[in-house]
Amino acid sequence: LQNLHDFAQILEEFYSIFGEELKSVTGNPQMIDDVIDKVDSLLIPLEELPFDAFDAGHKEEWDEICRQFQVEVLSIEDQAKFFIDGAFKTLRSAAAAFDMLRNFEGIRSRQAINERLMQKYDDILNKFIDEVRDLQQLFEQHKQLPPITKSQPPVAGAIRWTRALFLKAKRTVLKFQEKSDLLQTENG
Repeated sequence: LQNLHDFAQILEEFYSIFGEELKSVTGNPQMIDDVIDKVDSLLIPLEELPFDAFDAGHKEEWDEICRQFQVEVLSIEDQAKFFIDGAFKTLRSAAAAFDMLRNFEGIRSRQAINERLMQKYDDILNKFIDEVRDLQQLFEQHKQLPPITKSQPPVAGAIRWTRALFLKAKRTVLKFQEKSDLLQTENG
């Protein structure tokens, strides 16, 4: 009976981490769906047991199914960690990824996956550094003739455009300040 409880707990942990939020941040929903399909397939041997799982006479067969389940779980964990590593190298936005990680801090998931996710704060900081460089490059490129709408006076339009660039970076910095130890790192 404890094994069944453990199986259910493992499934819940996988499902809680691989949801819509991870899909939206990574931009690769198909890979997450593939991982979820693998998680779903963990149930197949349990659903198709040719014996009564509670019959002590089938302990060896049950133990083998439990071992196979654990092997598959480790395989899914490895695949998930590989996916997470790749996904965080191609982040859409540092702020969105930061929000996702903050939300995952409260979700109970597989320990190995949670540990890998928490290591991704450095990737988020690197993405933010890239975003700031892009903003700086955009500013340098257009500072002599900033893009403004037709109805705006040139000085007011330039101020508005510059302020928009500043606020884009500031929003992310304010999010990072929620996790003060993040700012104490090398990239912080």
